[in-house]
Amino acid sequence: MKPLPFAVAAMLVPLASASADEYRFESGLAFENRDLDSRTRFLTSDFVTVSTRVEEESDELSVFGRWYFGGLSDARGPLAQAAFVDRASFAGLAYSRADSSVRGTVFAIGPDLPGNFDSLDSEIDSLTFDYRYVHKDSGWFGLAGLRYQEFDGVVSGDVTSLSLGAGKYLLDTTAVQFSVRRPDVDESNPTEYGVGLTHLGSLPGAWQYAADLGYTRFDGDGVSNDTWRMALAVYPVRQLEFGVAIDYRDDNDFFLSRNRYEGFASWFVNPSVQLAARYWSEDSDGLSVPLFDGTRSESTLDLSGYSLAVNVRF
Repeated sequence: MKPLPFAVAAMLVPLASASADEYRFESGLAFENRDLDSRTRFLTSDFVTVSTRVEEESDELSVFGRWYFGGLSDARGPLAQAAFVDRASFAGLAYSRADSSVRGTVFAIGPDLPGNFDSLDSEIDSLTFDYRYVHKDSGWFGLAGLRYQEFDGVVSGDVTSLSLGAGKYLLDTTAVQFSVRRPDVDESNPTEYGVGLTHLGSLPGAWQYAADLGYTRFDGDGVSNDTWRMALAVYPVRQLEFGVAIDYRDDNDFFLSRNRYEGFASWFVNPSVQLAARYWSEDSDGLSVPLFDGTRSESTLDLSGYSLAVNVRF
């Protein structure tokens, strides 16, 4: 899959008003590409070594629509932060389709060991509904989300996730929120808890910035991990956004930590049309886990990707 739909999306640009600053709807189209490279080595008690390398490439195309049922004004602050600054309430619906291909290689020292993996293809369809209601005078807000995913490949099935949250604007452009998400995976029901803080402030001159801090705790059957996130975006003018983000995840039960580094930018070619791009890279520290009969497993993981998007408000 290639990002050819952006040629079609570009046709939407002339349709958007260049002068309006009050909106009811927003829609967008995005393309995302991900590349995963993971390696695992098994050392058995009789000194047989098996090393595997798995490579996966995934392309995802998504569309979304959002209804600001209380209206959205971009009169204050950066255009990319209009919904946050205006304390906008909305309901949104998104659909995405991801196609991935996996291939693997086995490097072995020892008898009777398997060869290369066959190429494996899979598809994931996702449908997401999200809702945010803000009481503008008090600053309190509520969040709700529902996501359904259907997998088709070597392993087929579906997952439904429900999320709920609440938060409050502590200052005019400072807010804190709490959330709980619970996916229903076969007979397992892991739970994810999150807390986040967002602040929009001013720098010398006309520059502004947005800072985000977040923490997430995931608890499942035999699996738990903690994730910390920090993001900083700067706005030299209202139409431009440049930012970086860092995620650190500690896999408590598997002694593996992951670091994710992200860069993003967006540009409003006019007040109604936003073009956005994002790139990220993720790696893991070495994982060394003792298994049965003295066997030891060691793993590493590298993940990178980029996305391109166009959003239109009207």
